[in-house]
Amino acid sequence: MNTASALELVRKIAFLEERLGKAVRYEILEPFALDQHDLVQIQVAAKRIADFVQLKDLVFVVGIVTQQQGTLGNVEVAPGQDAVFIEIAPETMEFDGAVCGVLAHEISHKYLDRYGVSYSSNPSSSTEDEILTDVTAVFLGLGKLILNGCERQKTREEMLSGGVERTTTETYRAGYLDPAQFAFVYRFVCAMRGVPRAELERGLSTTAINTLRECENSWPIWFADGYHSHNTRLRILGSLQAAIQETQAEMAIVDRSLTYLQRGCLEPVESWSQSLHRRVNAIRSLASRTDIAAEYDPCLRYINTAQFNQLLTEVIGLSRRARSAQDTLLRLEGFVASQGEPFMRPNSEMFTVIICRNCGIKLRVPRDTRNATVVCRSCRYAFKATSSVSNLMERNLRRKARALIEWVIRKVSRK
Repeated sequence: MNTASALELVRKIAFLEERLGKAVRYEILEPFALDQHDLVQIQVAAKRIADFVQLKDLVFVVGIVTQQQGTLGNVEVAPGQDAVFIEIAPETMEFDGAVCGVLAHEISHKYLDRYGVSYSSNPSSSTEDEILTDVTAVFLGLGKLILNGCERQKTREEMLSGGVERTTTETYRAGYLDPAQFAFVYRFVCAMRGVPRAELERGLSTTAINTLRECENSWPIWFADGYHSHNTRLRILGSLQAAIQETQAEMAIVDRSLTYLQRGCLEPVESWSQSLHRRVNAIRSLASRTDIAAEYDPCLRYINTAQFNQLLTEVIGLSRRARSAQDTLLRLEGFVASQGEPFMRPNSEMFTVIICRNCGIKLRVPRDTRNATVVCRSCRYAFKATSSVSNLMERNLRRKARALIEWVIRKVSRK
């Protein structure tokens, strides 16, 4: 799982919280014993899960029916019926915990259908809604059933002719999310709802516990205890906005250097700068939005703060890239300027016409401007700009001074 995948899963959780948060219990259904070969017990399990998610008025009828390859279950979602039919593939019954996992997924399908919740705007594309259903099952409190049942193994030993023993391991996987993604959604929902640490792992299989702990170690930024705090949200948002300002200031020198090097020899750098600016602008827009709901809903506040903190991490990384590019470009600029013809020496007039890297329009700034805020008249992107060449001269002088000092030290040390 990568950062983009984590962000998309959090967006789906936020989507569910906005539409269903007020109706969902802040509880987790604990795993329970089930004879997976007893159809009566399977019916009772379906009712227990349905009752837990507040679908008590419906009767779920479960049948064991062979499914298409790759399909482990199916549910009837026709509206207006009190009886809902669920089909489970026979192979599901052979793996401990798998039946409850499939039931949780299919009943979550019916839950979304009842409340008219769908994530995909394209009816012919069901993948997004299937992923949403996986997330919904965890969101409704069925995360332990899902984690215990999403991946199981069964080992079978048999004796072949000649007294040779053979061990066969079968692996069962269910769901559109992989175990790591299920663990992330479960851990995030638990953190969002303030589930005590003691309850997180209770009832989980050893495999599920290991996957959950690996998730916690890989993505600690998403599970901080303080995200419910209004002050924490404001602090991180403030840090994010300050980081954006700092990053734009760093990028201002990059842009001035880039303009000179473009006219000299470095056309390809322009596309890099444009993508960086657009991402910063997108993050800046997200950080500028006022989410009224987050002020009153602690879960939305948690999600909002977690997203801000992730964006802050990204912006800090972009700032490092900008500083690295700035150093490289300044060195290149100084080198090119020192070469003489056919290269031109930099002058302030070169940098009075700048380009908005967000939309590409040209803008004019005064000579010898340092770290000025410029607002694009076309796209309204606010960014930093520098037209002064003194920064280049100062950096080159410092670099030459350091080189001279190092040369003197080497000469003295040899004596």
